[in-house]
Formats: sequence, C-alpha cells, structure tokens
Amino acid sequence: DRHRLASQLAEYSAGLHQSDKAFLKAAIHILLEEIETSLEANATAENLAETQALLLNLKAINKAIQVKKHKGVRAPTWLSKAQVDQITALPDLSTLRGQRDYIILATLLGAGLRREEMSELTFDQLKKLPYKGEMADVLEIKGKGDVYRVVPISPILANHLRQWKEITGGGRVARA
Repeated sequence: DRHRLASQLAEYSAGLHQSDKAFLKAAIHILLEEIETSLEANATAENLAETQALLLNLKAINKAIQVKKHKGVRAPTWLSKAQVDQITALPDLSTLRGQRDYIILATLLGAGLRREEMSELTFDQLKKLPYKGEMADVLEIKGKGDVYRVVPISPILANHLRQWKEITGGGRVARA
C-alpha cells in the first residue's frame, strides 16, 4: 500500500549509516523523478485528482529519508615557501612554453584558482580595484556555479601577468 510506504521507508532508513542513507535517498529521488514526469505527462481532466494524490505521495516518500548534512570543518593545507619555490623553479624560463608554465603555476599558487578557473582566465580579468583602503591588483574570477569572486593577488604576480600579456598579446592567460 503506497500510503504506508513512506513510513516504512523512514523506519528502514533510520537503521542505515549516513552514507548508505544518502545513497538510498539519491537513488529513490532519481526513480521518483521519472515516475513524477510520467504522471504529469499522462495527466488528464479525468485522472487529475488521482494524479495529484500520487504526486503528493511521491513527495512524502522523498521526504521520508532524513539525511544529516555533514558539519565537518575543512582545515586548509598551505604549501611552505620552500615548496612553492621548488614548484615554480621547475619550468625552463628560457623557452616560451616554460614561461607559460611558470605563469600558470604562479597563478594557481598565488591566487588559489581551480584548474577550470585557470583555463578560462583572461588578461581582462586582471584589474586594479580598491581593496582594504588602497588600490590593489585583483583577479575577477568566474568560478563554480557561475559565481563571481574577487581574488587579491600580490603585485609581483600581477607584474608577471602583465609581462606575459606583453609577450602573448592578450586573450587567455593559459594557452597552447
């Protein structure tokens, strides 16, 4: 009986570990979305009340499994200056490819960008904006979920980026 299904599901899931519960909830959610789409596609004036009742039952089933959000704390892991120096010393600065690799590494390390953010970064995103009462070099980054953020960078990194722009002529910072 579909009326008891939500309570039986809640009772069953109560005995599961959080990760198993989250997996079960995700799997049921996918299944219920397919059923919901089918119900909505086949709704008619004659079966509207029954369709609405079934959709409400599906919502109840979906809500039956309660998953607690993880409340862990991320501990930042910072590289030491020696590690940064070691990484940025790897590219051969006598070649264009080495200079490009240095800029990529320096920007990833100096601005804390994600790989995709770095691959999409253009010189137009390097700006001077007021920051903490003075004009500072920043990168305007479009990150995950198309969320924009402003990342302050060191004047040294900004100068390296400007020098690289003079060499490349603009466009994307990281390119073949």
